[in-house]
Amino acid sequence: MSMKYLLVLISLCFCLSLTAQEEEKIPYKDTLGVKIGQVYTTLSGATGHVLDDRNKWVSAPDRIPFNQPEYNNEYYEKYKLGLENFKRIFFQQVYIQDKKYISLMIAYYKGYDKKVKEGKDSVMQWQYLSWMDYYLIEP
Repeated sequence: MSMKYLLVLISLCFCLSLTAQEEEKIPYKDTLGVKIGQVYTTLSGATGHVLDDRNKWVSAPDRIPFNQPEYNNEYYEKYKLGLENFKRIFFQQVYIQDKKYISLMIAYYKGYDKKVKEGKDSVMQWQYLSWMDYYLIEP
């Protein structure tokens, strides 16, 4: 490695470290004023029910099964999520600019088919995602 190359590399590293230090000095300013408060209540581990097309009640843990019986087969990976599903549902206090709100948060799974190489072939493989929806309610 030549001396000139080494000096250029050291100069570049020095400039990058100065830039990183300058970025750290910029103060973070919360322009919205959001504060998260206590959790009021949590629901997890519930059972969902649906009346299927054969007029039979079907249930499943943490999800609402499909009303078509063939989709509730445990071996169909992409249908394991059910018609609706959840990991946790909870209500929590939220303050926005010192005004009190209640948030309803629903954590659940979503998924999609992803093409994956297996040797010379490509197969579709189900990929799970953790997701959350929330709603603000003014009391």
